[in-house]
Amino acid sequence: MSFIKKVGRVVLIFCLMFLLTSCSETPTLSSRVEQLPTLPPQQIDRFLLLSKTGSNRGTAYPNANKIVRVGHTLYCTFLDYKNGVYNIIVAEVDLQGKNPTAVFKIGESSSNHGGATLLVDHKKRLHVLYGCHATALKYRVSNVPLSLTSWTKERVFNGQYTYPSAVVLPNNDILVALRQGNRSLRFYRQPASLDILTLRDGAILNSSTVFISNKQADSLFDRYASYSQQLLIDKKGTVHLVFLIHERPKNNPLHDPVGDASGFGYGLVYVKSRDNGKTWEQDDGNPLSLPANMNTITLLAGVKQVMQARYYYQECSAILSSDTQIPVIGYTVFDIKKKQWQSYILRKPKTGWERNVIGYDFYTVNVVAATDKNTIILAEKCDASTQLLPIASWQTPHKNLVLLQLENHRSMVRYYPVSSSIGSQCPNWLSAVEKNISTDSLSKPYFALYTSGAKNPTDLYLVNLNKN
Repeated sequence: MSFIKKVGRVVLIFCLMFLLTSCSETPTLSSRVEQLPTLPPQQIDRFLLLSKTGSNRGTAYPNANKIVRVGHTLYCTFLDYKNGVYNIIVAEVDLQGKNPTAVFKIGESSSNHGGATLLVDHKKRLHVLYGCHATALKYRVSNVPLSLTSWTKERVFNGQYTYPSAVVLPNNDILVALRQGNRSLRFYRQPASLDILTLRDGAILNSSTVFISNKQADSLFDRYASYSQQLLIDKKGTVHLVFLIHERPKNNPLHDPVGDASGFGYGLVYVKSRDNGKTWEQDDGNPLSLPANMNTITLLAGVKQVMQARYYYQECSAILSSDTQIPVIGYTVFDIKKKQWQSYILRKPKTGWERNVIGYDFYTVNVVAATDKNTIILAEKCDASTQLLPIASWQTPHKNLVLLQLENHRSMVRYYPVSSSIGSQCPNWLSAVEKNISTDSLSKPYFALYTSGAKNPTDLYLVNLNKN
């Protein structure tokens, strides 16, 4: 056999091995978990330092649920960072302060965008979805109810899924909203879409596309899109979906000095499903033909043509009103002309949707709880002297995390500092609060997670919001 033929055969075998490996769905972490040092028993009068090696986006993003409570026990997930590795951590906290806090590593993420979503189902099993962004979506379920010591093997789902938000359906299936498409997808071929997955017994039961971004090749820089999608489920089992429309136009209205990399958000959407995510309807009750697009969707706020936009939509956060079971939505925009941040609350009393101003010095607002008359919000407050463009907002050192309590959703009756930038030159709070992930209602006390720095590693805290 000639030397060239031998080399060719070796190359062929190598390529076949590579293809088989890359196409495999074999779990990458088996069923192993790693127990980390416990934290001493402590009642959370205000703060609990969970980690000094948290990722700079260890509690990101607001769309993902990261806290669940069962009785006097709180379970939470966050992204840790050690020796260049992003670790998926799940912790069990005794809120009465009688037992140590148990901490377990159950997986890894390829980047700081791959933090987890945490659920507890009707059988008290914990579910964690994590790791996606530049790699595949990963999924694990606790084998024993409310136990961190034993988990199913890590299931890897093929596809380009990113930023999962999930709820537990009345039949115990898991409904997940994700972006289909990430940095490794060739956006020039197909825009990134907003997809829905139904999971049962660790496998995908069905999938559908709810929304797909604009396809006008002449107006977009590429096929990138982001949605900040958030799923909520009410007492009757109706699923609520809130999301932003964020793309990369060729002529970014922000006049982004670093090009079009950061993109531009310009619309806010709300739809709901009464049949476990099989079909969807708009707020007026009219059915939504799937996949929806900008021509068929109704916006709660914003414009349909990006070049008509006067405001950049930064983030949104939603929670169900405990009275009406309709989402109360907080969001922040950047007024391009005034170069000013503006934050709002959207709610729907009997007369239709109402928009109320929260303030003009918040980068993000995370809705913690809401009734028919009052709202609690965790917000990133910025120094009025440093009204930076959105592309730089997450890096500014002049930010504090504050708790707002609004009466009639507009009059601020209480204003508490939750954190400060002391000891951190680049605070990057990216707080996480409890979401309506099952038909059970949220109740006091309310808790949140946040990180205190924009550089790896950083301190990561659990905070009791009722003590502020």
